[in-house]
Amino acid sequence: MAFKRILLSVLLCCGAVARVPQSAVNESSSKSATSVSGSEVCARCHADISKSYESTAMATASGSATDGLTTGAFEHKPSGVHYRVYEQDGKVWMSFERPGKDGLRGQRELLYFIGAGKKGRTYLFSDEEFWFEAPINWYSQEGRWKMAPAYTEAEEIPMNLPAYPSFVNWFRRARGCFESDFSPYAE
Repeated sequence: MAFKRILLSVLLCCGAVARVPQSAVNESSSKSATSVSGSEVCARCHADISKSYESTAMATASGSATDGLTTGAFEHKPSGVHYRVYEQDGKVWMSFERPGKDGLRGQRELLYFIGAGKKGRTYLFSDEEFWFEAPINWYSQEGRWKMAPAYTEAEEIPMNLPAYPSFVNWFRRARGCFESDFSPYAE
């Protein structure tokens, strides 16, 4: 655990990992339904453009993990890990388990998805205020869950794919423009 904290501290200092308080996400996500944000403001004067945009893949390229979720499970042979994605009590979870002598079991709450779903989707989770991409992706064209490209041959459970600050900032701007309440930063 101490090594993990030191590594994350070093990565944070180097700007490699986005550290965003969960409270900032929760505050932003709990905006009242009457608040106007993102493209709703633009749509007031640019209805045709807004309507046209709504039919694009980009309009649905990110959002809450519960939106359009496909649950499922698979076993990753090189690592011997069984992954499962499921919804419980309105939250999306990714569980992982490797039986045996070097057994391991855990879960992460998946909070947001990235990807319109035409080819697939990846998911984000937060751990101690750091944001990471899940090591597994949903591949729509194949109709299955499997490892993210960087981890197809991994022999351990990889939970260290950071969501870089530039990515989190882009995600924040994109979601702010394209009808989302997600903002990893308190306003």
